[in-house]
Amino acid sequence: MSIEIIQTSEVCKTETSADGKPSSPTEDYEFWPKNGENCAKMITQALLNLKSSFPNVESVDIVLWDLNKAAFYVSDWKEAIAALQSGWKGLRVFIDLYVFDYYDENAGDGEFNYSQGWDQQYKEQKDVYFTVTNLKWKEPAKDDEHYHGQVMDPAAWELLDDEDPPSESVFENALNLYSTTVRPMYVTCLTD
Repeated sequence: MSIEIIQTSEVCKTETSADGKPSSPTEDYEFWPKNGENCAKMITQALLNLKSSFPNVESVDIVLWDLNKAAFYVSDWKEAIAALQSGWKGLRVFIDLYVFDYYDENAGDGEFNYSQGWDQQYKEQKDVYFTVTNLKWKEPAKDDEHYHGQVMDPAAWELLDDEDPPSESVFENALNLYSTTVRPMYVTCLTD
């Protein structure tokens, strides 16, 4: 079973004035930080609700298309995945995180970046498998709904924390495991 989650990079809100008319939409900068945890719980609860309809399912692939990192904090998803596995004994969970033009602006600072955080959380969790893919952002042209990128090894970022970090080419070779092309299951708009 596969479920694909794509959230928007911006969320708009309107306010209702005293006369009952809505204001012009404005961006709600706090939406994803406040609701990211709810997203994880909602998705995993929906999967648990499907359990009785699919008794032979042994694995689920959760595909997260990342445009706003606040929606996909690893701590929120770790709790939700643990609850899913607790309610669905023996379920294997594959998490595919697709990021766009990802880089670590603080590389070499000794801290975990976003992809490392996901990787570390699931390395030792039984029956949870994590993959991160760095895609090149472009508006899909008509008839080209695919994204091209590299499956990354988040552990490679640790090389930059060494006293004698590797050259850029050695690091890139360690970071990028292989090239891939992916396509969203559902595309809502294409450019002309």
